[in-house]
Amino acid sequence: MITHRRVDVERDAETLYELHTHANYFSSSPWVTSSTSFERYRDHWLTTPQPKEFLGNVKKSLKDPRTVAELWEVDGEPAGFVHVRFTDVEGYGFTHADVYDLAVAPEFRRMGIGSQMMAFAEESARESGAHALYIDTGWENEPARSLYVKRGFRAREIGYEMLFRRPDPL
Repeated sequence: MITHRRVDVERDAETLYELHTHANYFSSSPWVTSSTSFERYRDHWLTTPQPKEFLGNVKKSLKDPRTVAELWEVDGEPAGFVHVRFTDVEGYGFTHADVYDLAVAPEFRRMGIGSQMMAFAEESARESGAHALYIDTGWENEPARSLYVKRGFRAREIGYEMLFRRPDPL
């Protein structure tokens, strides 16, 4: 059975780290995924200041009652995480919601969990007064791009990267 609940930042920290690194790794620039394995990427990431910053950002965002921070589970096992934050654009009467994380653990992919999380994010954003919902991913993350297009999203900007030299492998 697929269920979801509000994130408990302290209790769920390890699970959030794992899911967040999956989302980042598979949405990264091609040089990242071609130069190191996910396991090495995750292990390195955990040694940086980024995990503390990531959890701090989730915790801080939870002060806004509109924030979506849900852990999805399959039969009690962590399966996915969705995190949506809201921005009120002053002077324009415009509020946008941004999906900062949408991650499904590899063993739970192709079960419709990503679609369910997106539907939940969309409904929550609408109900909380957002005028638009934004999400981004790496260009080569075709499964994510396909999901977003199927859900009615359209591309709004394209980013470019010029890599001068590869960093040392992790």
